[in-house]
Amino acid sequence: MSKTEDKKIDVIGLGRAVYDYSVLVKSYPGWGEKSEAIDRFEAGGSPVPNALCQLSKWGLSTSLIANVGTDHEGDRFIPDTASYGVSVEKVRRCKGQRTPHAYLWVEERTGQRTIVLDRFIAPLSPDSLPLIELQNCRVLHLDGWETEATLQAARIVRDSGGKVMIDLGNIRPRQDEILNLCDWIIAPCHLRKPSMAKKIFSRSFRISSLTVLQRLLPLQTVLAG
Repeated sequence: MSKTEDKKIDVIGLGRAVYDYSVLVKSYPGWGEKSEAIDRFEAGGSPVPNALCQLSKWGLSTSLIANVGTDHEGDRFIPDTASYGVSVEKVRRCKGQRTPHAYLWVEERTGQRTIVLDRFIAPLSPDSLPLIELQNCRVLHLDGWETEATLQAARIVRDSGGKVMIDLGNIRPRQDEILNLCDWIIAPCHLRKPSMAKKIFSRSFRISSLTVLQRLLPLQTVLAG
């Protein structure tokens, strides 16, 4: 076993890699209206890669498992993510396919975003998952969209004594199966309401907002209890 394979990674992320195109506007235009852009910017995005980039800045070792296309956005996504210290060795280029895109309008005054997603790309194969790395990671961070790979990776990590966390932005395919393998759920406010939580969650979980990521340093504090 190589030193790289044997090294314990703090957080492995598995999910969709999306390239963001963002436009800053003073206010959203109404139907049939136009609005001038104040600024525009583009970068790699999506919940799992974004979380890994922030965790890397806080000093944790991170690695991303995802697919991107062989297009301009794929060319940009990989070095952009790696520049934050995230390992991109397990990011696969899917020949002839487009990298998923997100188109965002951001309102200057409120910071609110309106997003249109073009998310499709070939799914991750469970057979291609890095077994040794998953067995050696402390936490697996998921978005739940790569259903088969998500379930397989979560089982590997749990069986090896690691913890599993999911950023649950919305309803996912085979959600109950995935949530039953999770130790921690990051949920938006509308999913934290008791009436909504009872409809979605089949057992008791620790539910938190995105600020839970700030408590991953030190990691042991979050996973205790």
